[in-house]
Amino acid sequence: MRRAFLSFAALCGSFVVASAAGPHPSLPPPVVPECFGVNIHFTDPQPGEMEMLAAAGFKWVRTDLTWAGTERNAGEYDFSAYDRLVAALDQFKLRAVFILDYGNKVYPNAEPPKTDEARAAFARWAVAAVSHFKGRGYLWEMWNEPNGRFWNSPAKTGDYIALARATGAALKQAGLLGEKGEACIGPATSTIDLPYLEACFKAGLLEYWDAVSVHPYRQSAPETVEEEYRSVRLLIRKYAPAGRTIPIISGEWGYSDAWAKFDREKQAKYLPRQFLTNVANDVALSIWYDWHDDGTNPKEIEHHFGIVVNEYHAGRDPVYDPKPAYTAMKTLTEQLSGFRFNKGSSGRLLFAMPERNVRLVSWCQYPSVLDGDRDGKLSVPGVIYYITPPSIEEQELWQTIAGWGRLPLEYVVRAPAKLVIPFSLTNPVSTTWRFGAHTDHYIPSDSPRLPRGLEKDKELLGFRGVSESVEFEVTEHARRQAIWQHLSLGQTSFVQWSKVVVTNALDLELLPPGPMGQPLRINNPSGEPFDSKAWLRSGGALEWKRLAFASGEKSTVIVFGSAKGSHLVFETGSPQTGGHFDAELARPGALPPLAARDFELRPEGDSRVDAEGHLTEGLPSDGAPPAQTAALKLDYRFWRGWKFLMLRRGNEPLNLHEGDGRGFGLWVHGDGKGCQARVRFKDSTGQVFQPDGPKIDWKGWRYVTFPMQTTEDKPLAHSGGANDGVIHYPIEWDSIFVLDNVSRQPVEGEIYLSAPALY
Repeated sequence: MRRAFLSFAALCGSFVVASAAGPHPSLPPPVVPECFGVNIHFTDPQPGEMEMLAAAGFKWVRTDLTWAGTERNAGEYDFSAYDRLVAALDQFKLRAVFILDYGNKVYPNAEPPKTDEARAAFARWAVAAVSHFKGRGYLWEMWNEPNGRFWNSPAKTGDYIALARATGAALKQAGLLGEKGEACIGPATSTIDLPYLEACFKAGLLEYWDAVSVHPYRQSAPETVEEEYRSVRLLIRKYAPAGRTIPIISGEWGYSDAWAKFDREKQAKYLPRQFLTNVANDVALSIWYDWHDDGTNPKEIEHHFGIVVNEYHAGRDPVYDPKPAYTAMKTLTEQLSGFRFNKGSSGRLLFAMPERNVRLVSWCQYPSVLDGDRDGKLSVPGVIYYITPPSIEEQELWQTIAGWGRLPLEYVVRAPAKLVIPFSLTNPVSTTWRFGAHTDHYIPSDSPRLPRGLEKDKELLGFRGVSESVEFEVTEHARRQAIWQHLSLGQTSFVQWSKVVVTNALDLELLPPGPMGQPLRINNPSGEPFDSKAWLRSGGALEWKRLAFASGEKSTVIVFGSAKGSHLVFETGSPQTGGHFDAELARPGALPPLAARDFELRPEGDSRVDAEGHLTEGLPSDGAPPAQTAALKLDYRFWRGWKFLMLRRGNEPLNLHEGDGRGFGLWVHGDGKGCQARVRFKDSTGQVFQPDGPKIDWKGWRYVTFPMQTTEDKPLAHSGGANDGVIHYPIEWDSIFVLDNVSRQPVEGEIYLSAPALY
């Protein structure tokens, strides 16, 4: 297991940071610990409980304000239990995120509200609740995880949107929303469910919400959330009303120390990294789940998200036994109290306090990074390391770096465009620095090249400031670009990154070769019309094709006959003006063709549920895939319940060794019925892994890929045997394809499979 450590370098100096403008005034600034909170499940705290919670540094609590518990008779509202909670919060200067949630048996069709009458009753209750506690700077959240198990109506998305719209309209009509009113947030999704979020945004719910709340649970490292946050920001940008600043809130996220490969020490390591990762991604408020363990069963995962244990000790100080995560939280908030996030990237963040000092926060993978002669103390073994600065010069150095302008998290452009990247630096001290600066781009090899950027290397005698900019050309063929700026003062360096998001970018994917040549799939996610030339250069051969997309068309396949060798150059436009992808493209390794005689279909799942399937060879009515390869037809029928079909090799399984393939792909002709595509294999110790592919919700040919290797950040789904998370080679791969009826509803259809390949 890799070990992660968190270090603090406290660096005295002065730096004034302008406060951010735009979000609702009830939302906290990015100042520690004002933007940190915790989930609770009580209205009457135990004696000594709030003292302990506040001592950890939390400034917010999030809890349910239930409809059924506060309106037991129609039209009669009793908030006395929450009045007691509010009194306890006031004593310790804590604020609440109140979740307006759950059904009420007082009204028909109200568990959850599914009719206009039930929605109107919920909205009246919400207005009464918000009115009762208005003026306290609280946040009002619209339900809890409506995309998951806390919303049990069949129309999970539509019914929730209708309720959120009715409630938002009622609050607005009552004069409770707006900049001078209360802050309303939603939809508190289980995980970061992008399709569900977009459905809410399309329905206009951002008209009522001042922040978007999500629950980014995962068993991987906290830093893996960054691209998902970016996707949410881009969706908000797309649908937010003009002039509104709507940030993200991490409303519920924690790590259970009962998960496989987890313990209390790892939970403690991930807690500060989770909070700091959120701050670095402009998440307005971070709420840890949970305050104390919900139970004592060592095998029950839900019992072990707390940062203190479950048992309460009356008359003792502390009243709960703290876990290492509690100490990690307390140390984090004490060392950074009053500091505002300044700049940085994953694992290395700079915080500044107006008129006082600067602190560098970093975490690393290996303890040796922290070894040396520096004066420091280990606050929590293996969790947090705090280091004092060795000299006044280093204090002034980091103070100067704090005066360097922060890059945004992303630049969003529509190509073709010119992207202007500013570079600004102010030196607030009189020290003379050897000043080196560089602005450039990072682009994977399958994206277009950009010109080099700003470079400086000179001595500035107590310089007052420098401000310059670099201009980049961005084409519609660019993808996955990143801009970086590097600053060096003396022997110290600091790097900033910013993602370049091209809204009309094209995407290239190399597909398995077939009898007619080398197919390449060109994706056009924006759906914008496009008409140009494209060519593929392989060695000395050059082959031209027309590349055109009609409005709304998002993907096409071009087959080139001249592709030879591993180095391919794909270009569009013209040699003078067009962008190009230049890459050592990984060629798929073809597997034996799919023949019905080599496979059998085996139904698995609930033994009480029926399923049947048949294999034949043939092609659908619209013909072969672009590679012009033969296909295997799979007819299936599932009855109600859980069942899946495994496509197994009848003769002998494939045996793969480490390095034989990082991924697997094949052509799938979908029927749009929504069954889940998977593969399954067993390693040498008997562990069964089941990598997930997409739901087959499309019609026609599509190339589908599956991961075949597991990582700490992206573990493969486990389906049997021991569960140590490691693939022990060689593996035995007999189920080359699995079709799973995840809806558990009766369904029948037909799909076609073709051209399997390893990467």
